[in-house]
Amino acid sequence: MTIREAALAAAADGLTPAERQVVEAVLAEPARVAFGTVAELAGRSGTSGPTVVRVARKLGYDGYR
Repeated sequence: MTIREAALAAAADGLTPAERQVVEAVLAEPARVAFGTVAELAGRSGTSGPTVVRVARKLGYDGYR
């Protein structure tokens, strides 16, 4: 499953507006996710670190490394 497919599946389950912002930031620049930090993604998406981690878990990951 690609990141895009996982994001769409999670969106179908109902993401909060802040969680959607994280997904949009990931889809806009997926390569940055691989080497970025929670804080960087939170900043780019205008959300918080816990929101980024929550989205990662909703997408089926153990967290954000």
